[in-house]
Amino acid sequence: SIALNGICLTLEEFQREQLKFFVGLETLSKTNFQIWKTGESVNLERSLRMGDRLGGHIVSGHVDGTGLVESVEDEGDCRKITILVNEKQKKWVVNKGSICLNGISLTVNEFDNNSGRVEVYIIPETMRMTNLKSLSVGDLVNIEFDQFVKVITEKMNAQHS
Repeated sequence: SIALNGICLTLEEFQREQLKFFVGLETLSKTNFQIWKTGESVNLERSLRMGDRLGGHIVSGHVDGTGLVESVEDEGDCRKITILVNEKQKKWVVNKGSICLNGISLTVNEFDNNSGRVEVYIIPETMRMTNLKSLSVGDLVNIEFDQFVKVITEKMNAQHS
């Protein structure tokens, strides 16, 4: 498995300059894959092996949906990105919790539950190493919400149903 912009895909064919994957209907419906352009930069990451060190929150590559980039502002050496999440996704966002944008594990700096605005800061190393540096207002980003928050939320909702 290899993640492209946070989408876990199974590598079917490998050549020095080309990777081939099968992309199913579920992936097409939940991600921004359909709007990728030839030559566009993507975040590429191999899957974690047992025993590897974790460098962020646990990310599975199972994208929950997309979010709309509402604003991008440079603040000192960092970049503040604000995205809008939909009504269904709001329940999985926690202030100072984790969120994954295009496969990059980030901390939620601020969250406004009424508007669905999620604010994150991108540090210089993350900007240098990922395609988050090229985000613009109106772009769609793949979002994977924190696994622990999703499980707890869904179990609590099931108990109250």
